[in-house]
Amino acid sequence: MPKPRERSRSQRKVTKRTPGNKSVNHYSRRKKNTKHYCAVTHEPLKGMDSSQGIAKTKRTPNRKFGGHLTPAVTKEIITYANRVKHGLIKLEDVPIRIKKYIETQLK
Repeated sequence: MPKPRERSRSQRKVTKRTPGNKSVNHYSRRKKNTKHYCAVTHEPLKGMDSSQGIAKTKRTPNRKFGGHLTPAVTKEIITYANRVKHGLIKLEDVPIRIKKYIETQLK
């Protein structure tokens, strides 16, 4: 039976084979501080802090789609949303990759 601290899913369990042909389990903490990426372009987001000890408002930019999209994609979404709002283009003419963000922007 594993120790209580090793029963948690936050522990990564790796089964290894020792030189004596014995199977053992190694436990290690999962890494939590990873980079954040844009949901559309998959580029790393700048201005994002992954540290656990500080407040969420200090970790994410205070703007629309801050912490989810890069500023260039946000600008593109706002531009398309204004064009759809004023009737210059239809919602069907918007690229599919940003269509759901424009729909939330129009509400």
